[in-house]
Amino acid sequence: QRRVMGNSSAVKMEQSLPDLKSHADHFWKHLNELAESDPEEYKKFIQSQLQDGMKEIEKEKSAKRSQAPAIQPESGFAIRTALKQATDTQPPKIYINICRSTQVLRPVTSGGRLALTDEEMNAAFIPISVDKVKTTKSMSGTDCLMYDAVIHSAVFDRASREPRFKSFLIETCLKRVEKRFTCSFSRQLKCLTNKRYKGGARPVTHHVEEDADPAIFEQRKQAREKAAVPPPVKITANASASVQEESSNIRMPWEAPPVSKALIQELSSCEKPISEALAPQYSISMHQDRLTVAVLLPLIESAADVELDISPQQLKLSVTDIYSLALPLPHLVDPNFSRAKWLKNKKTLCITIPLALK
Repeated sequence: QRRVMGNSSAVKMEQSLPDLKSHADHFWKHLNELAESDPEEYKKFIQSQLQDGMKEIEKEKSAKRSQAPAIQPESGFAIRTALKQATDTQPPKIYINICRSTQVLRPVTSGGRLALTDEEMNAAFIPISVDKVKTTKSMSGTDCLMYDAVIHSAVFDRASREPRFKSFLIETCLKRVEKRFTCSFSRQLKCLTNKRYKGGARPVTHHVEEDADPAIFEQRKQAREKAAVPPPVKITANASASVQEESSNIRMPWEAPPVSKALIQELSSCEKPISEALAPQYSISMHQDRLTVAVLLPLIESAADVELDISPQQLKLSVTDIYSLALPLPHLVDPNFSRAKWLKNKKTLCITIPLALK
């Protein structure tokens, strides 16, 4: 009986497929006709569909955030800014409270470890948890929007000691809030001196986002270890012996160029000029506080012959007689803490470069 019911369901589904296709074809035909006959109405329809979709996504996110762990952060410092392109005659005042808590994830290095020192923090990802926006009125009746950005207490302590790092942290928090709420803030900022928190006597209860949740980090770490995925290996002169054998000739910006007569003779006796070297394929991805450049090098077997030269505005890569790349970088970087990793199976060199502190 079950088999008959299963076959019957399959037959019904097969019969309904042509109907679904017919409805879809009719729908797309109607949209095409609407786009030609009434472009404005077509535009409104598409925008309404997108808005409905975004509302559903936001509902799902809100439900997920409500289940996130709740913490009580401590006040840190508050900054005032404004919307970059405000059209209102009285645009709302924007306040961002940068709060602290030991219950938020510490900075994480490119190797997936927690950054425990200032030096490790320089090239680490800084988790920032941003909760929902709060609204209120100022004494003059102007609308005020307040956002709470919570960081680990160790990051806040360093910002309190180092003004340069504090400026970098403020910029990072601004970008995080802008990304979270799809807005753009002016960089004409004011750090409030008489208030450590705007919007009350103390920070309100905060729901920690996934990327800043230490428990989620531990779960992902255990999953990686269970899957036996080896952590990324830094290609530097201090790497392990097995890595040195494969990549000992990679020269990072802070290393002095090797003085080798044999190498100089080999370069001077090249049959092909360097201009004939191939320009390799590459991709650049921007992260919160770093750039990642992935360069595809299918004609080499190891990274031993790769030479890297990274300046604040440019990355140069070369493999004698094979590849040559001079790549302008989209953002000022700090080459002193660059890391390179050779992905043997993909024949790809991944270079991680921290953004320069402003």
